[in-house]
Amino acid sequence: MQILNAEEPVHCPPEAASALIEPALRALARGPMLVIRVPLLRSTGESDLALVHEVRFRISHMRDESGLNDLVRITWEPESLIPMPDFTGTLTADWNADATGFVLELEGEYDPPGGIVGEVFDAFVGSRIAFATMHDLLCRTAGAVDELYQRAVTTGAPSSAEQAL
Repeated sequence: MQILNAEEPVHCPPEAASALIEPALRALARGPMLVIRVPLLRSTGESDLALVHEVRFRISHMRDESGLNDLVRITWEPESLIPMPDFTGTLTADWNADATGFVLELEGEYDPPGGIVGEVFDAFVGSRIAFATMHDLLCRTAGAVDELYQRAVTTGAPSSAEQAL
């Protein structure tokens, strides 16, 4: 099992970001299918060259061990002929490490497909592909959270972001 972890800044308080994670993911999805991008170059934006796959995803909600913080659990299963792993991850929103801003954090795990051949591939290349894919999803989710939050703030309409505040 491989474990991945990444953070991405968001421009809203963690309470609002937590409330907007699921709507942000749903905004990126097409029904039960989520578009996963495998960046082929260093990521500098959504226009980068990438392989695109759809995966069947599910979202569930839970609390952390302390019972104080909301966690959003995301799982996906590829629907592709290309061997890709299933993924299970947890999205959270919190202060960044130096407490100067807020971040979305995605921690996830997967088992490389393909037995021993898959494990060797993962050791040399696959883990970097997995991290780039996960980070791309995290960046797109953070962007969608920011967009939803700004829309709620500028329109003054009641939203899940305002209800979280």
